[in-house]
Amino acid sequence: MRIVGVIPARKGSKGIPNKNMIDLCGNKLIEYTFKEAIKSNLDEVILTTDDDNIINLAKVDYQSIIIPFKRPDELSCSDTEAIDVALHLLEYLKNNSNQLPDVLCWLQPTSPLRTSSDINDCINLIKDGDADSVVSVADVHGISPYKMKKINSDGYLDNIISLESKSTNRQKLPKTYIPNGAIFMIRVDMLLKYRNFFGKKSLPYEMHEESSVNIDTLLDAKIANLILEKRSQNEV
Repeated sequence: MRIVGVIPARKGSKGIPNKNMIDLCGNKLIEYTFKEAIKSNLDEVILTTDDDNIINLAKVDYQSIIIPFKRPDELSCSDTEAIDVALHLLEYLKNNSNQLPDVLCWLQPTSPLRTSSDINDCINLIKDGDADSVVSVADVHGISPYKMKKINSDGYLDNIISLESKSTNRQKLPKTYIPNGAIFMIRVDMLLKYRNFFGKKSLPYEMHEESSVNIDTLLDAKIANLILEKRSQNEV
């Protein structure tokens, strides 16, 4: 089974300008994904980006990362879907090497606290079972969809999900999870068939809340920076 890691890194970012290249505890944000992907048991690591600075960084300091092309502008917009970027890469590989990987591992740079061990655990899960995909998730804890409300057409609060029990005690509610964006691993035939990172049989890989920080805002970056500083101190 050939498993290829893909790091998507678009240049533009509305929330944090040039987000993938911001400094985080002495490294560029994207470098955390570069380093852990290279350390993992992935067969290859491919970068798809429209950013010349990221391309140069990879070519100089992370030469094992494959950069098959500079991503076209039409696939580098703020509303570009990740699945379209993945399909573009697979089409390129099919046309230029006549060979597709068995499994694609999607590694977004905005998850700097994901480790090579997390990637390897997901590799083992998809190798050892009959799942179509493995997706990293985090426990939502108190932010449960069973507690959430919507505003109905009459302007009143209404439940999003109906519960037989009237209890809102967290311990009595079903445990719920959310994909944390760190790892999407899917068999390529299923990705091409359903055009989705979730197969019909998706295994969860639960990650600790601390490792699930996803960089969308400056506050996220500050939190991640504190955690990375703590990790580096523990390693000394």
